[in-house]
Parts: sequence; C-alpha cells; structure tokens
Amino acid sequence: MPETKPWSARPERRIAAVLFDFDGTLVDSPIDFVRMREDLLRVTREAGLDPADVAQQDLLSIVAWATERAPEPGGFAAAAEAALMAVELECSHAAEEVRGASELLAWLDQQNIRVGIVTRNCRAVVERVLERIPLAHAVLLTRSEVTRVKPDPDHLLRALAQLGAEPAEAVMVGDHWMDVQAGRAAGMATVGILAPVRPADFFAREPPDLLIRELRELVAWISP
Repeated sequence: MPETKPWSARPERRIAAVLFDFDGTLVDSPIDFVRMREDLLRVTREAGLDPADVAQQDLLSIVAWATERAPEPGGFAAAAEAALMAVELECSHAAEEVRGASELLAWLDQQNIRVGIVTRNCRAVVERVLERIPLAHAVLLTRSEVTRVKPDPDHLLRALAQLGAEPAEAVMVGDHWMDVQAGRAAGMATVGILAPVRPADFFAREPPDLLIRELRELVAWISP
C-alpha cells in the first residue's frame, strides 16, 4: 500500500484555489463505462465511420475523432452526447459523497481558499447530483462549457481565471492520471487520490506531487 508522499512542488505563494475533479474524487457514481463505450461506438458506426483504430481511447477522444470525420459533424456530436448523457443520467441517482468531501470543502471556504470543480461529466448530471449532495464550490466547469477538456490544461486555466487565481497558487486534485497531467501542464501543484480499486502504480505514468488515499489528508497538507 503506497504511503502519502510529501509535497515536492509546493506552490510559490499561499494557496488561493483548489480545483477538484468530480466523479471519483468528490462523489462516487456507478457509471457503466462499458455500456457508454459500446453505445458511443454504435453511434460512431451508424455515422458511417470505423472506430477500430480509436476504440480503446477515452470516450471524449473518440467523440472528437469521429466529429472531425463524420459527414454531418453537428448531427454526430449531438447523437454522441445524447448517448453518453443517457447512461450518466441513469446512474446519477446512485451517486454518493466521497467520505470527507463536504467537510473538506467547508474547511477550505473557512480558510478563504476558493474551490472549483472541473469535470469531463456533463452539466446536467453534475447539477442533478449536487441537488442531492450539496458540495460548496465557487466555479463549475463541465464538458458542456469547454471545447478542450482535461487533460488539456485549458479546462483548468479557464476555471482558475474565473476564480481569480494564478496556477502557481493553485492545486489540482483528482483520482485519475489525466487530472495530474492537466494540472502539471497548467503549472499547478497536483494531488492524486488512489482509490481502493486501483493498483498501487496507477499514477506511475503521471506521478502527482502528493499521493493520498483520503480527502482528509489534504487538511494537514494545505494548512500553513
């Protein structure tokens, strides 16, 4: 079992903002990603495309690839989004708060540290979950609002701009190596949450500045 790593890249200034991934970081949702992939590939083939070369890429990369090649890009993009949303919405009712999430966000607010949520989920799903599980935040940027999503750093930089924070004074927290990759590319410190279901070397391709197993570990790490 990996141990928590010490901070190896502390921001140059006091932490002003923390960005969080959503699913797997602040909430756990039983999303059927196998079905999402199957439905997306079906929509891609129905558009007359052969997705064999990209079938194993992440879902939004498949959407981007197919949208560029579809005879009717707008129609395909709408059909693909509908397929993804159908599964996400179906599973949203079963989402549960990750232990310690609401307490951590409340603590950050008390410290005057601004919080943003940056997620590859769609806004409709995130808002539905947040109606049941209130999680304090100042900014929410989903795939519905941005052209380039994580791991593209633009997703994070736009959130920081809305929060009025610079990358050097901000932290990105997520449960996937793409969160770390995006945070590093944006010039932020990074924190990886290693879920119990993932192997110890999950973040080996994109090592975060800090590796934790529970959100509560961030309090001591962030405290002055």
